[in-house]
Amino acid sequence: MSQINADLNLFSAADLGSMEWVQSPAAGVWRKRLYVDGPSEIAKVTSVVRYEAGARFPEHGHPGGEEILVLEGTFSDQKGHFGAGWHLLNPNDSRHESYSEEGCRILVKLRQYSDKDTIHQDTGQLAWKRGSTNGVSFKSLYENAERGITTNIVHLEKGVSIPFQKFSGGMEIYVIDGDFEDEFGMHGGGSWLRYPPDAGNSISTGSGCKLYVQMGGLDIGG
Repeated sequence: MSQINADLNLFSAADLGSMEWVQSPAAGVWRKRLYVDGPSEIAKVTSVVRYEAGARFPEHGHPGGEEILVLEGTFSDQKGHFGAGWHLLNPNDSRHESYSEEGCRILVKLRQYSDKDTIHQDTGQLAWKRGSTNGVSFKSLYENAERGITTNIVHLEKGVSIPFQKFSGGMEIYVIDGDFEDEFGMHGGGSWLRYPPDAGNSISTGSGCKLYVQMGGLDIGG
């Protein structure tokens, strides 16, 4: 797989397993940057971040908003403790001090959430909905009709194949577990993929997989 590619007109991919952890400004907090678009201090960034047990990130703001999906462990801030499966949306200029007593790993998207609402939800409590292809189900996380964005957790059962489809606003995928194959190759757990507007793909999985999927919004730097 290629690694970070910020050109929105090209397919981009990153394999978490092939990347080194990089120390963040806070002791005990490490990150792997999957996607960077813009100058370092004001870029749109998608990362997987790892907190060692007891690590804390001092109070900080989030211009352009912040999105978090807790992958493992427990992530905490002033608003609560969020275990694996929690999905958090923090609006523009929100602030918090983040930490993890036991350690955690989170998927983080910075400067990519434009709504004004704070949304914290336990995806484990959300109902699975039936997809348009047999063996595919999903949980709705977020929708912005004006920007054409829908974000879901998607589950594909073993042996599922999804026929070729195009996505006018682009698509972003993070493989939570399992693996799938498309025209660009095989993508296992920890893989991140960004398909440009008007791209398309077909998906098949032998073992089954669970994915974070954003459809739309990527044509305007979402």
